[in-house]
Amino acid sequence: AAAPAKPPPPPALPKVEPIPDGKRFVELGIAAFRAGEYGVALLRFRQAVDANPPGPRASFLQAQALIATGQYRDAARAIRTGLDTRPDWPMSGFRPKTELYDNKIDLWKEHVTALEKAQKLAPNDGNLLFLLGYLAWFHGERDTATAYFQDARAFATQARWSDVFLQIAKK
Repeated sequence: AAAPAKPPPPPALPKVEPIPDGKRFVELGIAAFRAGEYGVALLRFRQAVDANPPGPRASFLQAQALIATGQYRDAARAIRTGLDTRPDWPMSGFRPKTELYDNKIDLWKEHVTALEKAQKLAPNDGNLLFLLGYLAWFHGERDTATAYFQDARAFATQARWSDVFLQIAKK
């Protein structure tokens, strides 16, 4: 009797390229932020910043999570770090209200209002003025943002961060 024929080998699985850690952490962070898990989002965005290669937009997304958790000084620092590597960021078209808040207007307003209250309590804090300008800028309120950045310059130890936005606003 003839030996039974060998079954054909299973089809080769398609090769799947892994998502780079930086991008994967950004995606996980955005999902956590949208779920209202700001601490988890912050962790994921920090991991994205530290990944090699770092996640796209990671420093700026981290700043949004820091704003959401009321860590304003750290948020300003994260934006400055991001601007060091992405000085073109003001022209990026970033829309945090859409990308992170999923257009949940009440939640966006809640975080902006908390920042505004903090600024009223510390009117000479250049970081808070800078953050208000930053949020206004990416909310499409360029005139309001420009006023905040000009005010922030007066109290900033380094005006160059506000100047990045102000120079573009002049164009």
